[in-house]
Amino acid sequence: MAELLRSFPHDPSVVTDEMVRTRHEVTVLAGGMEAYRKLFPEPSPGGETRTVKGIPEEDLRGIATPIPALHGRDDQRVPVECGIRIARTCPNADLHMFGNCGHWVQVEKPQAFVEQTLRFALEG
Repeated sequence: MAELLRSFPHDPSVVTDEMVRTRHEVTVLAGGMEAYRKLFPEPSPGGETRTVKGIPEEDLRGIATPIPALHGRDDQRVPVECGIRIARTCPNADLHMFGNCGHWVQVEKPQAFVEQTLRFALEG
């Protein structure tokens, strides 16, 4: 679990022992791992990187609600292309990409995350 979590942020030092313990507890709850496996592909035998399954484009096109797509430029878990695809496919999506940031925008860039979220909520 610790190794997996350290692959999420751009700076792995943000991963604490408490975070690892809590995340492990959540994954062993009923349905936790099954939900995770639905999002991510099975590891490949050759070790090549595979893209997350994500939401099918036909479903994205049907999301009429305005949404902010907040994505870390250096995300190793969910490729930047997924955020771009959401922004291009959802009719009312706005994309903001955070530099020097991995998968956890809310953890790695908390102030900027809150600013973007509030801006969206107040202007949207």
